[in-house]
Amino acid sequence: MNIWNELRERLDKHKTIHKKLATDDYERVKGLEIIVKCLTKHNLTFRGSNEKLYQDSNCNFWRLIEMLVEFDVIMQDHVNCIQNHEIHSHYLGYKV
Repeated sequence: MNIWNELRERLDKHKTIHKKLATDDYERVKGLEIIVKCLTKHNLTFRGSNEKLYQDSNCNFWRLIEMLVEFDVIMQDHVNCIQNHEIHSHYLGYKV
């Protein structure tokens, strides 16, 4: 019964797990939006000869993702999940 009371309090205060996940998704997409705007503004290509992170001769998009991971914790967690094969369909794939 205590769990239900706690859930009711969280719902009343709008502090649920869903809100946290939605915020994280928004932050990930916002970072990708900034990268896309940068590449298009300077008329740079997205794809290169290599489509993998942290490898030589990968594309401009991946280079900027690598840079973003250095200071963005949410994107860092997302990339770690991709590299550990915890996520198979993700925002960073060319199939999206």
